[in-house]
Amino acid sequence: MQEYMQAYDEKIINRCCATCEFNFCGECAGGDDAHPYGHTITDENDVCTDWGPSLDYFIELEKTNEEFVRNLDPSKVVKKCGNCDHRVGDECYGMEPPFSMIVPPSNPGCDKWKANNDYVIELRNREQEG
Repeated sequence: MQEYMQAYDEKIINRCCATCEFNFCGECAGGDDAHPYGHTITDENDVCTDWGPSLDYFIELEKTNEEFVRNLDPSKVVKKCGNCDHRVGDECYGMEPPFSMIVPPSNPGCDKWKANNDYVIELRNREQEG
């Protein structure tokens, strides 16, 4: 998860106590030397080295990713099993009825296709490059 978060541009991720998974009603359950475990959070814009996205913030980021991909020029998006979020290892878990099936990564994406995080990062990088 941390690698996924670090791959994003700082303009996309709002790393701060307000969006942190370790913020429990204003008390820090993560922390570092400057922000020790259990300290009262006085500045929600502050951040420490233990930052990770809260569940609500992670869901917000996922929705942002889906909207980003949906708004791209369709010719820039290559839908295939290898870059689908429903793929785990060699198996697809997005099929109906719910079952897994071994599929080659080069297979075209189905109507349940959803970009995985690595592909979203790749698409964002391409967009930034122009």
